[in-house]
Amino acid sequence: MKHCRGKWMTGINTFEVGTDISLVIRQSDIYGNAVYDPYPFTVKVVESDSKLPVTMSGEFLRPLFKNKTEYMLVNVTLKVTGNFSLYIGNASLDIAGSPYLFSCIPGTYIDNCS
Repeated sequence: MKHCRGKWMTGINTFEVGTDISLVIRQSDIYGNAVYDPYPFTVKVVESDSKLPVTMSGEFLRPLFKNKTEYMLVNVTLKVTGNFSLYIGNASLDIAGSPYLFSCIPGTYIDNCS
């Protein structure tokens, strides 16, 4: 798991409140070979200064493509502004580069009204 790497989907780590915060993870083994079966990742967002957990919504983890792939997509949405840290890993180990720092700026949050 520590050989997996993440990258912001858009290359930018600033998002408007209510929009998708997307990180692509490439799963690989110790030798850099692609791993196609999903690791059991956990996803957690904390406020950068206080380290308090932040409530998030969204589709936390899914394959990036329909075909079998080593790329997984982490998708979360926040309702608050500020600076945050996105942790991806499991109970004992984070992926390389985790936590991923990002900011949420004011925007229009629209709740799903269905």
